[in-house]
Amino acid sequence: WQSLQAAAIVVAVPIAFVFNLFLDKVISGFTMGAVKG
Repeated sequence: WQSLQAAAIVVAVPIAFVFNLFLDKVISGFTMGAVKG
């Protein structure tokens, strides 16, 4: 159970990082479009 939890964390961290990066790009893209428009 402990190793399963560790594996879940190891898998979840990069996914969360990529998701945050993606969200950041989307939000900045939206704000850029809103400012330009």
